[in-house]
Amino acid sequence: MDKWYDRIIMAATIKNISKDRMAQSDMGGNYKIPAAPGEILYFSSAGYITDTVVVTVNMLTASFDVFLARNVIELSNVEIGDLNRYQADSISRREEFNEVLTKRNTRLVGGKGNTPTDGVGITFSPLDFFSKKESNERRFKKMFERQEEELYIDYKFPFDYISKIT
Repeated sequence: MDKWYDRIIMAATIKNISKDRMAQSDMGGNYKIPAAPGEILYFSSAGYITDTVVVTVNMLTASFDVFLARNVIELSNVEIGDLNRYQADSISRREEFNEVLTKRNTRLVGGKGNTPTDGVGITFSPLDFFSKKESNERRFKKMFERQEEELYIDYKFPFDYISKIT
């Protein structure tokens, strides 16, 4: 039975160490295992601390309830909130260049999308696509992403750390 909640533990394992015999409790927590006075029984179940009992004469004549304590594993507390240096810098860079980074690229074919001014058919717009401004924006987006990756790697693996291990 569960020591804290007085509930039946189903499918608990009972092992007679002296005779090397095993049994399992049923849905009602009942079990039968051959034992003699002085022999050692182990009671275990997943999520519970194993208990050891030495068999006595009165255990053989009446029912014997075993209470297992839960095996509680607690994780240490984690503080969530403050951003690390890289995260704060990355967010400020994204905010600074948000207008360029979120702007849709002009496509060579199809223009800026399906707008009423596009008319019927497809739009072919090499002047917009190859303009210096559009080319610079595309180049900047690629450069920005590469730079972010490099800064993240530099944050995770600082120069001092790398120089120590190499």
